[in-house]
Amino acid sequence: MIPFVMFFLMIISLTMLIIFNLNPNEVYKKIFKTSTSFLFIGTCIASAYPWQEKSEYFILILIALIFSMLGDVFLVFHNSKDINTRNMFILGLLSFSVAHVFYTLGFIALVPLKVMDLIIFVILLIIAIIFLTKIKKFNFENLFPFVIVYGIILSAMLTKSISIISIANSNPVGTILLITGTVLFFISDALLCFYLFYDDCKPYISNINLIFYYVGQGLIALSFISGF
Repeated sequence: MIPFVMFFLMIISLTMLIIFNLNPNEVYKKIFKTSTSFLFIGTCIASAYPWQEKSEYFILILIALIFSMLGDVFLVFHNSKDINTRNMFILGLLSFSVAHVFYTLGFIALVPLKVMDLIIFVILLIIAIIFLTKIKKFNFENLFPFVIVYGIILSAMLTKSISIISIANSNPVGTILLITGTVLFFISDALLCFYLFYDDCKPYISNINLIFYYVGQGLIALSFISGF
């Protein structure tokens, strides 16, 4: 029951964040962005209760969620006038990169690496590079190398999450929650790329990004209710 309460509170906090994103109030945006991030960590911890025999997988995913929260905090400030916005963006990108590395390690703890993972990774990476280089109106300036590295790490995370489907028979609920969460997370990053770097990006993309990102993180956290 408690995990669902935490997830519900996260949705409420996310709703408030979207409201203050639509009607800009920087103070309340920072408050609700931070609280929503704390709540997906709370959902993870509550979902994994009781505490006996915590798995390597739980520790790795919890670390990933913590670094995601740090990334949120850095990106909250990347538009602030009194802070070096480039540095805040890079710190946010680094935090999310570390989060994706721990997600990938966690998924490997559930399902070891296979040849098919490499094939899927290469396919996803090619698609990501085409997406970043061929679509017109992207303006990365001198941040492009960071974005490419992040794309590589993100593709590895999504690849390994897809491989979780191989244990679907033994844990169908957890598998559905986990894969759905990581796919939403992946889409949110693609939307964020448009929002930050695409000329003439529609304002509503920011809110769609927030919904996909936080619901994705919340579902990943909630997947522990199934006994992962």
